[in-house]
Amino acid sequence: MNGWLIAAAAPSLIVSCLAAWLIRRMAPRLGLVDKPGHRKVHVTPTPLGGGLAIWLGIVVPFAVGQAMLSSLEPTGDGYLLAGQWRLPETIAAHAGGLLQQAPKLWVLLGAGTVLMLLGLADDRFGLDWRLRIVTQTAVALAVVNYWHGWRITLFVEEPWLSTAISVCWIVGLVNSFNMLDNMDGLSAGVAAIAAAMLATVLLTTPNPLTHQPQLFVSGFLIVLIGSLTGFLWHHRPPARLFMGDAGS
Repeated sequence: MNGWLIAAAAPSLIVSCLAAWLIRRMAPRLGLVDKPGHRKVHVTPTPLGGGLAIWLGIVVPFAVGQAMLSSLEPTGDGYLLAGQWRLPETIAAHAGGLLQQAPKLWVLLGAGTVLMLLGLADDRFGLDWRLRIVTQTAVALAVVNYWHGWRITLFVEEPWLSTAISVCWIVGLVNSFNMLDNMDGLSAGVAAIAAAMLATVLLTTPNPLTHQPQLFVSGFLIVLIGSLTGFLWHHRPPARLFMGDAGS
């Protein structure tokens, strides 16, 4: 299990940390700089765009993993990677499930990408708050309607009500993390702690149907933790890079 945790977190941590280092140097030329002001506590101009590093730390490892999954060739007793290397049994046992869950993963990552680009545009140009709320609501509504399982369960036969509450919950969380981002390490730190707690519950509480640890969602959360940790290396006080709206 320890090896699985490291394998899930390490690539995203490395990609995020390296991307954050590069963004710190490119941000001034791109106009991504948070300047001091009367409502801000930092006293020197600080690069923005850390959210882009967090996004890369999540998407790049999953894109590589998807490419590897797409190259799998089933055999009578397992899978071959790129037609040459046989997958270990512990990984091959979940290959079919990974392929089945991949479309849901990319719907989620696609929705997150839209919100990241929206936040990045706000970091650079300063968008109207109404445009941001409308776009966030549209993205949340599309995701909740597309995957009907992604709804808050109310145990009532009123789909419109569960849809409305789910959309409000998603948009509320997005903006809560935005408002929380007012102190070095706070927003990303809370996100990492929350993801760690949820991953722990999923890994220690067996799926009631399979009686196995719930690896897919916990794996996603561990990748998220790795990416946030890579960013936090640059964001620890005094922060050398802010995540901005793109991150929150």
